[in-house]
Amino acid sequence: MEVLVDAMTSQHPADRLRIEDVIERFSEIRRSLSKAKLRSALKSKNASIITCVAVETRQFVRTICYIVSHKAAIPDPRP
Repeated sequence: MEVLVDAMTSQHPADRLRIEDVIERFSEIRRSLSKAKLRSALKSKNASIITCVAVETRQFVRTICYIVSHKAAIPDPRP
């Protein structure tokens, strides 16, 4: 993702990606990740164990709700 963001935010407008290219690259990244990875919580490397447990618990409940309602982990940006 870092490479994609860098390409989108280039200081020179002529070097920035077209939106079609951004969507395609994002879709490639999305397809390369497992469903479990897409549904995992983002955590700070410096977070305490209590914070990690709270984040994981909240994420677990949220994930179960999304799975039951058949929502994708990350919606596909293409129509």
